[in-house]
Amino acid sequence: MHKIAPDIGYCISKVLRDYSVVIEPDVCLLLSSPLWLGMNISNGNAYVPVGKDIIAYLNPLFLESFSVNANCLFLPVRGNSQEHFTYLIKRLKNQRKTLVKLSGDVLERNDRLPDGAAVPVLGVIEHILEHPGSNGAVVDLVFSERSTLTLSEADFVKYWHSDTASKINTEWFTIIPSQGKLTWALIEQKLRAAFVRQYHHLRPNRGGVVTGSAVLEFLRSNLCQGTGRYGDPASHFYLWQTGKGIIHLRKGYAYALNKAEGMGPAVDVLQQGLLDSVRAWEDLYKVLDRDMTVRQLSDQYEVLIEKENKLIQNFKAFV
Repeated sequence: MHKIAPDIGYCISKVLRDYSVVIEPDVCLLLSSPLWLGMNISNGNAYVPVGKDIIAYLNPLFLESFSVNANCLFLPVRGNSQEHFTYLIKRLKNQRKTLVKLSGDVLERNDRLPDGAAVPVLGVIEHILEHPGSNGAVVDLVFSERSTLTLSEADFVKYWHSDTASKINTEWFTIIPSQGKLTWALIEQKLRAAFVRQYHHLRPNRGGVVTGSAVLEFLRSNLCQGTGRYGDPASHFYLWQTGKGIIHLRKGYAYALNKAEGMGPAVDVLQQGLLDSVRAWEDLYKVLDRDMTVRQLSDQYEVLIEKENKLIQNFKAFV
């Protein structure tokens, strides 16, 4: 069965329209995507790059970033799914769509959920059609412009509600914009502020939390010195083999920048810097192998560090 691909920018845009606020999905992505994911490491802890398959798990972080950059109220709510399903119906009757967090299994419609449930994804409840009798309601969900899903009430609750002690999936999110109308000039200001925040998060830091290109320098230093957790090339293969989330995040962000092309040449330079970064990461994955030599891997890191530092300077142009 075809796997549904979530689009957080589209979901945010759809929810905002209930408040008569129109922001295009790509602009919502620019205001929400935390590009620094996978580019930070705490001293003494193992480094974990962000995998493409767990991006959806981090979507609440996207919502939080959006609320800061767009000056919106962001409310996460956790409760008992059986008791709160009726509340979601009431929200729809009041013309308010709801972002809900579901088990990722819903995207492939597995017959059963594992005990821990798959990493969750976000979707928008488009409609809930109530039917009298024992069959309950029918729920229409939207994940992206082309991805929709219809579930019975029982199935929806199954994917929304977790029987684990934490009940981690039983959540929904509310985003309330601060004003009803947004001119492009105001959106431009918000985008510039978002670019500045990206710069501050991406710039290299070598303190208690290593960030940005300093992460790559740290890994390269371990490798070249043959010391530490990442002293041999094989450890780098196992580190990166599932970490393609960086490519996924940056590629989506670069294409979304087409919506901001009227903001001047600095945006074009930024887009090119992101695409150069993406190509450098893709080149790493083309040659990534457990039998790589220290020299081969070190050369890849050298290129990545150069591209990352250049990208940081591109973001700095907005400071």
